[in-house]
Amino acid sequence: DTSVIGWQVMAMHSARRSGFSVPREAFDAAGVWLDGVESRSSAGRYSYSRSEVPSAAMTAEAMFIRQLLGHASGEARMGQSAAFVLEMPPRWADGAPTHYWYYATLALFQHQGESWRAWNELLVPELLKHQHQSGPRAGTWDPKDEWSRLGGRIYQTAICTLSLEVYYRYKAPAAAPER
Repeated sequence: DTSVIGWQVMAMHSARRSGFSVPREAFDAAGVWLDGVESRSSAGRYSYSRSEVPSAAMTAEAMFIRQLLGHASGEARMGQSAAFVLEMPPRWADGAPTHYWYYATLALFQHQGESWRAWNELLVPELLKHQHQSGPRAGTWDPKDEWSRLGGRIYQTAICTLSLEVYYRYKAPAAAPER
């Protein structure tokens, strides 16, 4: 599924950046998967599996994967992905799907421009407003959506923190991974 492919490509990309040998075929296979879950009627929109409709969450993850595979911000597909992601902005009241927000943050940060500015201006205040400021839970976020309730407070705090520190952590290369 697209969600697992995202974590796998991030791990392989990190391994390669750390000097480990990762076969090019692994990255190519991820691209083939994304081609198979991209909407035939709306380019740049992706689904969890071939039998499902596209979602903003899977589109954000696929957009980031494509960036790690060497696709540029200027590609039409990338702009279409960014526009679709922005149709579901970060709002805690909408269930706080922070796994989605994490990948949207990674993808839109790499994309930069107006899409990134718009997303970031909504995300940061939304996360800070819902972070506990005092007491034994200070610095944490309450689990809200299905995945954060499954992962608990530690997962939720980790994913929210990773979303807030994207500026300092991760910049994809301009070119595709070497062969």
